[in-house]
Amino acid sequence: MNAHTLACSTVLHHEMEIFRALDLIAADGFKYVEIVDVPGFCPHLHFEGDRSHFVKKLKETLFRNNQAITSLYLTPGSFLKEEISQTFSNMEAGFQLALELDVRCVTVIPGSKVEEEEWEATARSIARGLCRVADLAGEKSIQLQIESPHLNTFTETVGQTLRLFEILDDKRIRCTFDTSHVFRGEKVTPLAGVEQLGLERIGNIHLRDVCGEDISITPGKGHVDFKSFIEMLREKGYDGGISLELEFSNYSLAEKRAELRFAKEYIEACLEGREITSKLKFHARPWVQTFERLVHNPKRELRKITLLRNMYHRLWGLMTPFRPVRAYEGVWKDKYQPFKRSKPVIQRPGSVNLSVPIPRPIRVGILGCGYAGGMHAAGFQRLIGVQVAGVADIDAEKAQSLARRHGCAAFTSLDEMTSRLDLDLVSVCTREWLHHQPVTDLLCRDVDVFSEKVLSSNYDEAQQMVALARKRSRVLGVNYNYRFMPGVQKLKEIIENCYFGKLELLDIKVHAFSYHHALDLVSFLGGEIISVSASYQNDDAMRPFGGMDWRKFDHDILYVPSRNMAATFELRNKAVCTVTSSYFFDPFGLILSVDTLFEKGAVTLTGIRMEDVVGNLSWTSKRDKFGLDLEHRNGVFSKGYEYCFYKSIEGFMNAYVKGTAPETPGEQGLFNILVEKAIHRSYINGQKVNMGQFADELMSSQELPLPV
Repeated sequence: MNAHTLACSTVLHHEMEIFRALDLIAADGFKYVEIVDVPGFCPHLHFEGDRSHFVKKLKETLFRNNQAITSLYLTPGSFLKEEISQTFSNMEAGFQLALELDVRCVTVIPGSKVEEEEWEATARSIARGLCRVADLAGEKSIQLQIESPHLNTFTETVGQTLRLFEILDDKRIRCTFDTSHVFRGEKVTPLAGVEQLGLERIGNIHLRDVCGEDISITPGKGHVDFKSFIEMLREKGYDGGISLELEFSNYSLAEKRAELRFAKEYIEACLEGREITSKLKFHARPWVQTFERLVHNPKRELRKITLLRNMYHRLWGLMTPFRPVRAYEGVWKDKYQPFKRSKPVIQRPGSVNLSVPIPRPIRVGILGCGYAGGMHAAGFQRLIGVQVAGVADIDAEKAQSLARRHGCAAFTSLDEMTSRLDLDLVSVCTREWLHHQPVTDLLCRDVDVFSEKVLSSNYDEAQQMVALARKRSRVLGVNYNYRFMPGVQKLKEIIENCYFGKLELLDIKVHAFSYHHALDLVSFLGGEIISVSASYQNDDAMRPFGGMDWRKFDHDILYVPSRNMAATFELRNKAVCTVTSSYFFDPFGLILSVDTLFEKGAVTLTGIRMEDVVGNLSWTSKRDKFGLDLEHRNGVFSKGYEYCFYKSIEGFMNAYVKGTAPETPGEQGLFNILVEKAIHRSYINGQKVNMGQFADELMSSQELPLPV
């Protein structure tokens, strides 16, 4: 173990082509590299066209830079029994590539995060899969390693990692030990982590620093004691690999390279037992580290300081009447309108009127306090006459945090919240496969429900939820908020008014993240769907989507495509709609685009991406005069996705108060799942699927009994 063998991970330059990344790493003084391949994020071993040409070019780049690869970091798929065949095939290809590149070590992630009660059984299944892959690795003289622990994966903690290795009981499989994931939250130091796991199990070490929960800190600028850690490794005779795995968001190329050079100099000094230079010591001082992080990302850094965070929230509320309004009037403007809050970006509680008066306050509960739950709470709280009375989450810290922001009660279960509060409505924002039980419980208690999409990950459960809502005469709505994007609303207006004549063609391109929203837009913009023809190529290893467990979805619900997907829909109005989707679209460049073709013109919505729900509308027309305002941005108060959430909730509550059906009732949510299943049926059979016949077929199948 010495400074000359320190490697650098290509994840630092994940957005670049591998050849450019290798050139930059070589220019910064590294002879050894770890190549990372994570589809959709760091696809450094993904290639189009001739494989031999890619390998040849990769070898030439390595030779030119006098570089060697220490390890390949692959994401082959799930090691569970039911999915191991495809994973095994992917690993065979990965091992073959490793041999061609003269690499003798391959690292993988053991699996996706699962519920605590399922962990032990899943661990045994994963262990069997890993041992089978280890057999193949042994045949090819390749060392198989698993990166563990790792946030948002099957083994998040040192304890889970140790237990998995105990179940594995296979010395052929070793651990890639990441200091940042071990020390996350600053509870278990890297030294303690090594002691617990045993150094003999560790074959490679990723170096990255930590500051609280932030695991993206450059070594030497956080709270890890690397000098003591490396001294311990040297004393114990560690002979495995060491690499810098730096990963930053919103850093320029120059900033990334500066951080890498700092880390290299700092770690090399530790490896060689040299005294840390005055320059490095200066940058390693806590106040300097804090200042540098504050300059680069002040919002994130200030949130770490509890006192400042609490003061900020109090002052923000007091200053609400004096803050500028963000509005679009030809261009985006900050308009100072004291006490006039018609178009605020962040709207204070009770600042927006519904379309009809509310006879009495409506009390709402939020189940699930993650991203969606936070959006729902803010969306309801902004409405006059609507009160968020309580929030619930199995994670007490999340529940308490959201409750503090909205001044309401926090609970750790739905049963506790509904038994202690008199609620009119509950917004269900749990994971997709956890909708059925709370929704049915609420409906049986005569509480109305507004559910996040998708209504359920299981079609039979979704049928039961809709049937139960009808039986008990309760409201069941589903949040398909893409309908409320300003551009989509304008397209709906143009189509309904036949401004350019009859709709002939609707063409939707969508990133895999928002694919299910696009299926909903087919009905919203195009009308009734008569039939569907579809084809797709799917690979579960390529669709990591917020720790999604695809085993909990019906096998014929795609929800998030991976490689490619294309579907053609015949509509009742004789128009045709196409939807194309892929995980390979850059979400910062494209989330959604919609082309509409009419008899007398065409309208296109583009520019919808991760940071912009407004986009741009353009049109061509055979008409000389315009009698309709085609500007879609007037009155829009935010370009962020909170706009869609707020408007969707506002639309739902307007219908709720009037006693009319919501924009997207449970029946529409059920139909959207039916469309998913019809797409799969068409793909499997290679034939067009008639939606009416297909719906009758599924309705006649065995349904779940309704709760009493």
